[in-house]
Amino acid sequence: TYLEKIDNHLLILATKENKERIQSFLSIWNLSADYVESPLQALTMLQKAEAIEKNYKIMIVDRQCLSELTAEAFVDLLKSKAIFNHLSLVLLNPAENDDIHHFSSVITDLNDKRTLFNAIHSAQHINIDSKIISLSFFSKNQTGAKSLNILIAEDNRVNQQVLSGILKQAGHS
Repeated sequence: TYLEKIDNHLLILATKENKERIQSFLSIWNLSADYVESPLQALTMLQKAEAIEKNYKIMIVDRQCLSELTAEAFVDLLKSKAIFNHLSLVLLNPAENDDIHHFSSVITDLNDKRTLFNAIHSAQHINIDSKIISLSFFSKNQTGAKSLNILIAEDNRVNQQVLSGILKQAGHS
């Protein structure tokens, strides 16, 4: 499959319920992952992996496991440990006030395995150094392209913010 490159390089911070759902999807694709339930466990696993040069490539972060931490505070914690540099992050169940620009993908609904597949697939193609998603096909920087005013018709507030952020990065409003 397209996801073979990340087998054994995937760390998942998730609640037990979401862990089971993610495990069922990953087993379909013959992928394995390491699972933790707290930010402290995640940091420990990342540091141990780095010590033996295993280096996780992708980490799925279930917002429900961060408790009082914001998503941005968790990313800052990873940055302070110099772990962030070779890690693409996927945020699961973001809160409305989360700053999501450090995440390569955001999953608001885990009921469809395609959502997880697409998030992992896009996370493995992120430029790890800059953490910037390539948006060339949306960008107004192409020859003759104009900035567009785009109406987002989406009832989920988090999805609205994600789409708005992507469009703003591409130079649209």
